[in-house]
Amino acid sequence: MKLKNLSPLFWFLLVGFPVVFAPCGKTGFFKPNQQYDKNGRILLSSLASNVSARGGFYNASVGQGTDRVYAVGMCIQGAEPKVCSNCIDLASKEAIETCPNQTEGLVWPENGILCMVRYSNRSFFGSLEMQPKYILYNVGDIKYRSNLTMFDTLWEDLTSRMIARATSSSSERKYYAAEAVPLSSIQNIYALMQCIPIISLRDCNICLSQSVRDYQSCCHGKQGGIVFRPSCVFRWEIYPFSQAFNLTLSPPAQTPTSLPPYLGHKTNTTKRGIVVAIVVPTIIIIVLVLLALALFTHKMRKSNQKGVSLKS
Repeated sequence: MKLKNLSPLFWFLLVGFPVVFAPCGKTGFFKPNQQYDKNGRILLSSLASNVSARGGFYNASVGQGTDRVYAVGMCIQGAEPKVCSNCIDLASKEAIETCPNQTEGLVWPENGILCMVRYSNRSFFGSLEMQPKYILYNVGDIKYRSNLTMFDTLWEDLTSRMIARATSSSSERKYYAAEAVPLSSIQNIYALMQCIPIISLRDCNICLSQSVRDYQSCCHGKQGGIVFRPSCVFRWEIYPFSQAFNLTLSPPAQTPTSLPPYLGHKTNTTKRGIVVAIVVPTIIIIVLVLLALALFTHKMRKSNQKGVSLKS
């Protein structure tokens, strides 16, 4: 897939809005309102309803000859139909806006869940496509430097297990795996990987394995990131980033104080922690002051009563 030659490495900043990644093709262009444009808009506008109605994946083509458009839409497995539809709708609109006259486009947005929309003027159904690859990573470092070997072992065991599960012919969820494992008593590792189900399981294994290796090569020691390819995606974080983890290991009850927040990433949990840290000491001070006042008042009353008794 010959997409626009963008820089292959980005910093991944999370600031509360959907992460949208949309490289455009440069193998061909079309003029607005011509037949290819009309076919593409028809196909992309129907993806959201078709993907959500068919369990999270749909591929189709519209048109004839050079005006024929091929497209796929995919959500993570088990996604709620409405959430899936919203994500695909976002991806389809982003493809039209970002690639207004290119004959190829690929969009990986995150809107509650991770989903994908891809279109082209050539058939890519059934083909393993490893290029281009794009890697985004979090700027924060893992704060377990004193025992990074233990972290690496845990991370490698997790990704190997997930690849085996996603590419096993006996797996109930072929082409997909999501898992959360404890990193410490208050921190988890969350990981998700998925392939387009129109490639073989062997090709899926190749795609995911290479993506994991690519992340290790570029971003070892970082707190998470994503590797995008036309045929697969791999993402991991130290916080739950998708509805995929609603049915997996519950997130920790509190955020570890030893790990700094992601650059630009402020969660409600962090905000609540700040509020509690301020309010609780304030309440304690108020209670102590009230107790002191009550004790002082009680002593004054006793003193007054004794004075009255002596006078009488």
